[in-house]
Amino acid sequence: MTILETIKEDSLKARKEKDSTKASLLTTLYSEALMVGKNKRNDVPTDEETKATIKKFIKNATEVKEVSIAKGFGIEETKARNEISILEAYLPKGLSEEELCLNIARIIEVDKINNLGLIMKTLKEKYNGLYDGKRATEIVKEMLK
Repeated sequence: MTILETIKEDSLKARKEKDSTKASLLTTLYSEALMVGKNKRNDVPTDEETKATIKKFIKNATEVKEVSIAKGFGIEETKARNEISILEAYLPKGLSEEELCLNIARIIEVDKINNLGLIMKTLKEKYNGLYDGKRATEIVKEMLK
């Protein structure tokens, strides 16, 4: 079952359970992800495209949460946190900081690579979407010193 199919099923389930927040969020997410596939290939989106759409939604909810905290809008902050937790359930568990460091060290030692670009390319090939690219770059730069 694809991520998109899971989202669709969960959206229907949320509607039946009268969870309007979750149903609305997942319906919007489903529609947005579906449009990505249709616009690119006139087909359903791949899991990677769906994950990218989910990450975009998480980024937007995070921005809303931060603005809400800054302006003291507690209700909006709570809603954004709820949306983030719902959305994160559809993404694979990412690498912890320790796991990321170990995998980078392994690439440097085993593959004998000491070039930032090549290390990042190898990391992306092996663990795409499971780490924060900015943080990985910082770790690589520190290890190459």
